[in-house]
Amino acid sequence: MSKLTVDFSKLKGFVAEEEFAKMAHLTKASAEILEKREGAGNDFLGWMDLPVNYDKDEFERIKKS
Repeated sequence: MSKLTVDFSKLKGFVAEEEFAKMAHLTKASAEILEKREGAGNDFLGWMDLPVNYDKDEFERIKKS
């Protein structure tokens, strides 16, 4: 999976540094759950395989219409 980076520099002054630290922990834990495909709703994670794993025949049919 590709790594996502976000620039939070514009939030300084609105969000305390402690809140960033708390969010970082929660974000890492959430990413781990997704990567391991665990947790509630794990049977709805097909989007994580896009665009590698998709119905290529259906995609070709759509492109032709």
